[in-house]
Amino acid sequence: MPKLPIVQVAAALSPLLCPTAAMAQLVFQPPDLRAPAVRQASPGVCTIGSGRQLTAVLPETNVGVTLQANPQLSIYVPRNNAQYGQLQVYEEGSDSALLTTAIDLPPSVAPGDFQYGPALTAVTLDDIELVPGIPYRWTITLVCNDSDRTSDVAVSGLVLRAGSDYIDRLEPNVQAALTMLSDLSVADQLSTYAEAGVWHELIANLTALAERDPSYAAMLANILTLQGLEAIADAP
Repeated sequence: MPKLPIVQVAAALSPLLCPTAAMAQLVFQPPDLRAPAVRQASPGVCTIGSGRQLTAVLPETNVGVTLQANPQLSIYVPRNNAQYGQLQVYEEGSDSALLTTAIDLPPSVAPGDFQYGPALTAVTLDDIELVPGIPYRWTITLVCNDSDRTSDVAVSGLVLRAGSDYIDRLEPNVQAALTMLSDLSVADQLSTYAEAGVWHELIANLTALAERDPSYAAMLANILTLQGLEAIADAP
């Protein structure tokens, strides 16, 4: 089974600008989309004693909107001793996986009895191109015991690549900003993603910026907290 590496979130951004006071109040505006999903996994035999649990980094609606054909799906990987990680992607409503692939888990960054984690990381959908307007369900699993898959630890969510139907419902100024993102400042890029309800790019960019500037780390923590993810808001 081919492996799709989990990578630290990265983004191509214009030169860094210090966050303004207004940017500190950046608020994500989720679109009117909602779906059942599992944002936080129950403890499993390979995560017992790890503290926080495997978490899908998604808004409270469980649906993440993206502008990209190959977005990054952000997850929090706790300390664990899984045999491997697995990603599956389905068209919503289908039981037939479009993609099933193993993923590398981030190595442990702390001493102790765990082989992997903890880390706020991302997996990029390199092996599949999302079609605009079609919702896709994704599941990321820590396989604790390949011989007994009942012990799996899994989270799930939906990702939607914004098509014209979605973008046409946005405010005209937001639509205009989306057409010129590469020309915008960092602050305006982030504001545009937040106002447009574009979750995956917002989180990817904030995570990349947070690695270099604690002001953005605080901004990311605030966004996560407002979406009910306060348990991982200060995750490394």
